[in-house]
Amino acid sequence: HGIEIRDHDGVLVPWTARVTITNTTVEINFRADDCTPTFELNLPDHGSTLLNDESIPIVLTNAETCTSNLTSTDGRGALLNVESATIQFSSAGVANSEFTVVGTVTCDGRTMHLQHPVQLMNRIPVSKGYTGIISPSQETVINLELPSRGSGQQRLEVHIDGPLSRVASSSGDLVLDGNQTLEITITPNGLLSENMLVKGSVELETEDGATWAYPVELRASSADTWWQEVMTPGRVIGVAFLIMGAYWAMAGIGQRRPKTQNTSVEEHPPAASAPVVANIEPTVHEVDPWGRPIDE
Repeated sequence: HGIEIRDHDGVLVPWTARVTITNTTVEINFRADDCTPTFELNLPDHGSTLLNDESIPIVLTNAETCTSNLTSTDGRGALLNVESATIQFSSAGVANSEFTVVGTVTCDGRTMHLQHPVQLMNRIPVSKGYTGIISPSQETVINLELPSRGSGQQRLEVHIDGPLSRVASSSGDLVLDGNQTLEITITPNGLLSENMLVKGSVELETEDGATWAYPVELRASSADTWWQEVMTPGRVIGVAFLIMGAYWAMAGIGQRRPKTQNTSVEEHPPAASAPVVANIEPTVHEVDPWGRPIDE
């Protein structure tokens, strides 16, 4: 039957290639019963890494009515669940074991053959980045947080990759238990200078090659004051624009400010006082019967 070719999900390709060699001539002919599949089935690339009670996540595209005929090499039953978009197992598995899900998935009359590897773990790392400041001339120790999910313990190998590996060292393995930190020693070795960036990653790996990377970015600085942090090349331009913006904003406010009023005290004439009415008794004159005053 020749050699089976599968994609990175473990799905058998829908075509057949026939290789014919005549003397020094090589001829390859491709044949497919259906060049345009009616649906797509996607699984985690190069196998799944799960906790012992988890299901395999899948993505079904252009599929309406689907059935499955799947088995697991660890003896458990396996079933496609379209509603939850998973391949579920009949019971929990055994941690630190490997098996393969084998069988077919049929949707709308079209069938795909599946052979998908699975690895079960007690605890699975969760990648998280780290940034920090180190000395360009003295040894520095940093503690890298290693978040994870699951329960129990999981032994993993530790590898440092990238330019970081030239100045960093750590233990060769660790036991992941949930609240874990990895101590990394940075030894400059004359390779660091002021404000130099050191990038790389710390990788946790299982014996079977499953890998999780924790990106690391360090800046070499002889002073870790706030001013040194602000004056790094990546921030100094932004700070300059911020200062210029504040200056022009204040200048604009100054131009729009109304003229100040003269607050000098003006002399005003005192308010007119009310007239003083003297209490003068009227003079009484004698008059004759015709109202004429009588001369005294």
